Amino acid sequence: MIFKNPYYSLEEDNIFNLRKKEYDSIPTKVRRIIRPIEEMGFELTDFKIKDVKNSSFELQKTIKDNFIIKFKNENHIIDLSFYIPRLIDNNYFIINGMRKVPLFQLFDIPMVEKNNILKIRTNIFPISLIEKEEIPRIRLNILKKSIPLALILFCYYGPQSIIKRFDLDNINIQGDGNTQYEKLLMDLKEYFESSKDYTKDDFLAELGRHFTNTRIIEDPKQKAIGFLYILDLILQCDIDNERFFETGNVLEEIINILKNNKKFSDIDLINRRIRFIEYIILSEMIKTVFDFYITNKDKKKPKFNINSNRVISNCNVSDIVQFDFSINPIDELTKLSRVTLLGPGGFGRENVPEHLRDMHESMFGRICVVDTPDRDNCGVLHCLLPNTKLDENLKFDENVLEKQIISPAVSLVPFLSNNDQTRLQMAASQMRQSIMLKNFDDPIVSSGCEGLYTKETQFIKYAKKDGEVVYIDTNFIIVKYVDNSTDIFDISYRKIFVGNMDFYIINVKQGDKFKKGDILAESNFSHNGNIVFGKNLLTAIMPFYGYNYEDGIIISEELVKNNSLTSVHYEDLSFTLPSNKLLLTLNKENYKPIPSPGDFLDQNEPYAIIREFNENDFNRIFGESLELKAKKRIYVTECNIYANEWNKETTEFKTWVELKINSQREEEKKFLKNLKNHFSNEDFKKIIKEKNLNKFGKHGKYKIKGEEIKGIYFEIFGVYFRKIQIGDKLGNRHGNKGVISNIYPKEKMPRLPDGKPIEIIINPLGIISRMNVGQLYELHMSVVINDLKNILMKKIEDGENQTQIKEYLKEFISIIDNTENGWFSNQFFDQIPEIIDENFVNEIKIIQPPFESTNYEKLMKAKKFTNSKFKQKLFDPASNNFIQNEISVGHMYFFKTTHIAEEKLAARGIGPYTKRTLQPLKGKKNRGGQRLGEMEVSCLIAHDAKENLKECLTKKSDSIDLKNEWLKNEINPNPFIKNEDIDETIESTRILESYLTVIGVDKND
Repeated sequence: MIFKNPYYSLEEDNIFNLRKKEYDSIPTKVRRIIRPIEEMGFELTDFKIKDVKNSSFELQKTIKDNFIIKFKNENHIIDLSFYIPRLIDNNYFIINGMRKVPLFQLFDIPMVEKNNILKIRTNIFPISLIEKEEIPRIRLNILKKSIPLALILFCYYGPQSIIKRFDLDNINIQGDGNTQYEKLLMDLKEYFESSKDYTKDDFLAELGRHFTNTRIIEDPKQKAIGFLYILDLILQCDIDNERFFETGNVLEEIINILKNNKKFSDIDLINRRIRFIEYIILSEMIKTVFDFYITNKDKKKPKFNINSNRVISNCNVSDIVQFDFSINPIDELTKLSRVTLLGPGGFGRENVPEHLRDMHESMFGRICVVDTPDRDNCGVLHCLLPNTKLDENLKFDENVLEKQIISPAVSLVPFLSNNDQTRLQMAASQMRQSIMLKNFDDPIVSSGCEGLYTKETQFIKYAKKDGEVVYIDTNFIIVKYVDNSTDIFDISYRKIFVGNMDFYIINVKQGDKFKKGDILAESNFSHNGNIVFGKNLLTAIMPFYGYNYEDGIIISEELVKNNSLTSVHYEDLSFTLPSNKLLLTLNKENYKPIPSPGDFLDQNEPYAIIREFNENDFNRIFGESLELKAKKRIYVTECNIYANEWNKETTEFKTWVELKINSQREEEKKFLKNLKNHFSNEDFKKIIKEKNLNKFGKHGKYKIKGEEIKGIYFEIFGVYFRKIQIGDKLGNRHGNKGVISNIYPKEKMPRLPDGKPIEIIINPLGIISRMNVGQLYELHMSVVINDLKNILMKKIEDGENQTQIKEYLKEFISIIDNTENGWFSNQFFDQIPEIIDENFVNEIKIIQPPFESTNYEKLMKAKKFTNSKFKQKLFDPASNNFIQNEISVGHMYFFKTTHIAEEKLAARGIGPYTKRTLQPLKGKKNRGGQRLGEMEVSCLIAHDAKENLKECLTKKSDSIDLKNEWLKNEINPNPFIKNEDIDETIESTRILESYLTVIGVDKND
């Protein structure tokens, strides 16, 4: 069944298409930016974006184009050409072979008021208007100088013009003036009275002295003229800010603001806008043109050099252009809608003002007020609502969305209005961390938003028009549309950061016809275009022998056996083989130095055996072999070699390498020939470049990040399954998360009265104390739905009249429907078939839309209608008796997160430490662990794991002295020597002592 929420528009004009729209406007905007150079007398001789032919030897390529801009002045050629990253799939850059997504930047319009100081922020330099107690009162801070505004006005417009404009002969202001405009008039009046004999040149000389270091040698007047010239040039170059100036002139705009007492709050989103192409490309171009103009204004022989790679370099190192490590569609949609306060011209993470991190009423209907990270990035990163209204200047429209629509991640939470906003923020964060399972379930209770905007992700391949599949293999689908246009879709295994991966379910075969909007292939994270990422598990909410203390979770061993929570990962087995070494065979029948795609590797089975070759004796190999072994049972998916140099003295190895090189080349040629038959020459070259399809054209010069490979690079990837285990982390859609503390045999799990064992047990305190009550509604709604389906099946089996069955179903839907105007009921009724059979009953979907979920009264009415029980007596095999209290039992949607016990244990205490605090670094990319907290310590004490606790608090954690002493004793043990100078106080204890000191408690008491 398909439901369309009327408050969520699927229009093409949404923020996911904003990057493409902005990117396409680059030539037009750059053409306007370079106008000042033409006005200097330079002729534009070349202006185009040209494809850059990447080196076929570079394995990790940057996909870029050359923006060619050339001018001519007499015999002088000025080349301002530079490289720009190509926009891939409407939203991404490929930098050094890695997909990156540029975030949107939340930026002030040029005029903004901060701490009662008017600031004008441009792409060239900032200007601020400040008020001083001394005379002159109103000053401009510009070019690191504080200059009286009145003086600048006298110089810019001339004394007579200023006197006439502001009627300085007759002006009379009493007292100190109430507004900044009145204070400016007072400054102008005092300048007028104290310098009546001054000419414009005299004012220019006074202004110029603000910029001269040696007043005798330098000409202050020329300095002033140059300064005024710069003021005019700002808006001539900075077209992205010029559009926000009502007057088209910096000084006129300041006068206008002061005269009309305009206010520009830095909190209100009405005074803010969105930047993307501006901060990446246009701001660099604006600065370049400005610098060129200033440098060559009066030169007869113009000269100017630029770094053509500066934009690409910024995309490579900038925190605002982030790697796309989206491990699921929820994560990707969030990244594509992310907007940040950080970035060029904005704030650094450490200096974002607290008042900007807080919520503001102007955010509602524009930015999701819930979906922001915790800790350092709280209030710094936000999610634009997909249908946020932006005007032609990317400024927020004054009209907001009528319904309080939330971010794609938060919209997936059913009964979200019953949860605390902090828990919703955690729920969104946890869902973005859900990883690939072998099999997913459609949630019994969904929000109805699972299919929103999924066509904007890489995880689903939609047909853009009617057409036919003309080619398909394990990596690509090529389609031909009815208008004779063609398209190609990448359907290969997708390797994502830190072992996470994705694969596609293919829905078509060669020769199949399809309609516009049909799903040709979709990720395992999707089912019929809807996001799926978890399992419906029979859940009991109860304490259980202390194993679910705090956030602990108990699961049934049956979930391990039937692979319900088994996740799919990839393993990188790649390695480089120097030319003085070779590979031995992996089997005895024939020479096979590496596995082939489709092979299985058992745990600890070697996938390469390396041995050094003796150059002095070509007939024998000596020394021990180095075996590279698989850590898990792995299914090999990819095996390629990139050969620069290799041992050619051993016939078997030499022959194999040459055959492998030729095989790769021929296979690639065959595909490229097929590709060329379906695409124009221009599109053919574009696809080859963007999808890196000419990897095996030549050998001998392969490079990775510019460095030539010494020997042969073996690129081997495999897939493996990881069963759920103690220490792994589970979460649900309501922000309730926890670590698995115990896995109980099915026979020992509590059972329902009908004998059905519980699959997962969570702690009641994790609900009430955290105000995520929505999960109780989900639990109870699942009970009602399952009972409804059982009743319907019983009616069908009993041969009851179809009309009566339909009326029963319609009455139930009417009871639980809490949507405005009953749109859910209407859509549900329209999809009821003529005959309600078993298949339809199994496919019945109940959605709980955001802010329109079933309320308590309706849920209780539904319970009565289906005669359901929300609490049941459970039998406990451990006590061989029924649990005294009735327990809430039902199905809840759980997912597995990236927090894998195996990885966490490996990371503990082996990563680097900060130089300042000597604490373990945090973050997965640093292999960072963390100090043991109170709950971890209590857990180890409860299990009497004293030695383990001691290790975790000393040599495996943060006591540097103890760790170094332990290592020294391990290397050279001497039981008779004890170092009395060792400080055995661990950092966790030091922190506690510091807290006690702060609150005035003596640690010795």
